[in-house]
Amino acid sequence: MRWFITAAMAAVMALAGPQAVATAEARATVTLDKAVAVTPDFTGLCRDGDTRVWAIISYTHDGGPGLFSIKVERPGEDDRQWSLPTGAAGTFHDRQYLGEQYITSTIEYTVSLLYTDEATGATEQIGAAHRFTVKRTCTEVVVTQLDAPEPFTGECGKDFTLHVRAVVYSPIAQTAKFSFMTMDWNRWSFTSTQTVVFDQPGSKVVYGHIARVPASIVRLSFSEPTDYWDLTTKPLSITCTGAPRAEGIASLSTIHWSGTCVPGASTPLKARLQVPYGSWSYDWVDENGAPLPGNEEQWISATTPKTVEVTGPALSRERAGGGKVGIRFSSSDTIHDLTAWSTTCNAVTPRIDGYEWINEETSCTRSKPGNYRVLGTLRAQPGAVTARYRLVRKTDGQTYSGAWNETAIPAGGTATVSATWSGPLGTRGTWALEVDAPFAGASAAVPYFFSC
Repeated sequence: MRWFITAAMAAVMALAGPQAVATAEARATVTLDKAVAVTPDFTGLCRDGDTRVWAIISYTHDGGPGLFSIKVERPGEDDRQWSLPTGAAGTFHDRQYLGEQYITSTIEYTVSLLYTDEATGATEQIGAAHRFTVKRTCTEVVVTQLDAPEPFTGECGKDFTLHVRAVVYSPIAQTAKFSFMTMDWNRWSFTSTQTVVFDQPGSKVVYGHIARVPASIVRLSFSEPTDYWDLTTKPLSITCTGAPRAEGIASLSTIHWSGTCVPGASTPLKARLQVPYGSWSYDWVDENGAPLPGNEEQWISATTPKTVEVTGPALSRERAGGGKVGIRFSSSDTIHDLTAWSTTCNAVTPRIDGYEWINEETSCTRSKPGNYRVLGTLRAQPGAVTARYRLVRKTDGQTYSGAWNETAIPAGGTATVSATWSGPLGTRGTWALEVDAPFAGASAAVPYFFSC
């Protein structure tokens, strides 16, 4: 916009005195000279080539002030806009990236020169817009129709399948390889690769069988003539039923145990789990639902319903005891196969009963030793044991140990053991009965005094 001052206006201004005069700020002169595509029209496998669209945009700037920008419009996409630099005059050629074009399409790009009033923010277009088109003809096989299976609720697994149908189109004669793909928990699963042959341009119907698992969508993946995933997708509605259960604790584990209880002794628990499709976590718990000592949460996954044997924490065999044990899956509060267990400790108790003089003569002296027999008892309870034992004598600070012997003792029964010894009159000390099987132990030391 230009401003003109007449003589009359000048006279009025002179009469008004030295006041501020509004003047228009000068604005640069900018013209949009040319906007042409650098990217040529393309025919072929689009996904194997460069899908980026570039253009050369030329403009002339006189270097004056003003906020100018160039805007590129493309149907269905956000506009691209960038500001032009100021302070330099001349003709400029910008190479600009305008986005991606990777399917068969003819897209018209509109390029405009804009001026923005910095005071008001108002924007106006300067001159006429320039237009150009970029055409891509893709020869990939594409999906024109995809039919998902009907909603399904029931037993799931990789061994069960659902039927899926698609219509694929090829613009040229060619051979394509493809597979159906489904997404489950952000993981893609693929069916086996199939081949479809096009003798001429046209459409063909293809079929597949996807695993009956709780997938969310289905689509097609091509590996030939180029490797890409088709954009067409269909949602899936697959609801898997069934709950895991446990059994066999009593038949697979040593539940009621009796034997020698020693420190560190234990026997592991075992069970049989029947699980449907999916991932399941479980714990070994007591009758109150509290995890057993040594329990760690375990996971088991099944791609199809299956039965597996699992091993859990061990039941202590250090001391007598009992309780109940079962398995609880995290998917419910139910305790499966609650089973009673018990530990019975078989033990042997050694005891010194006394000693007796076995001399044929009726007296002894310090120079004439006497013969004695020491007597002891081993008692087994509650079960039968095989005891390994020896008699130990201590006198005058010395220890004299007999040889180890073994004897079988019935449940609740006893065995009598003895040893002979010769000593002079006045000898004193202690006798003890030691065992090291079924566990290590000893009787109380019993004092003796040989007085004949």
